[in-house]
Amino acid sequence: MLGNHDFWIGPEALNTLTLAYTLALGVHWLRNRNVRVERQGTFIQLLGIDDYWEDSSSLDAACKGLDAHALRILLSHNPDNNEEIELSKIYIDSVISGHTHGCQVALPLLGQPAMPSRFGEKYRVGLVRDGERQTFISRGVGHLVAPIRFNCLPEVALITLV
Repeated sequence: MLGNHDFWIGPEALNTLTLAYTLALGVHWLRNRNVRVERQGTFIQLLGIDDYWEDSSSLDAACKGLDAHALRILLSHNPDNNEEIELSKIYIDSVISGHTHGCQVALPLLGQPAMPSRFGEKYRVGLVRDGERQTFISRGVGHLVAPIRFNCLPEVALITLV
């Protein structure tokens, strides 16, 4: 999934980057589309959308052709997309996001000095429930602006579906 910084490098650089990963590693980019992933007779629909802040982001396009009975997992760099899901009335079972980096800096008693989300602390980190939908927001390994982390360790999350 591509994030806001990927888009900020410009369209030509973004196209070069995605093409290089596709050619070298066989990466299939889920840019406003979905794929059916099947294993041992069961399947899920894995959806991906462009970054929430980009005009190219389209939840509607990603949902075209979804199976009515499939488990639907959306890869969305920015967890703020949850509010768009709610307004659209499109059923998504789960969302996997990052973007907030857990806020990088968590000061004792004071909390986070800045939060890159329109919804404040709601989508900072971890598992969040929005009705029946679950969203997991990873702290990731990167950083915003300054390469600093305090009380917010980087993480690589492993999610096992059962």
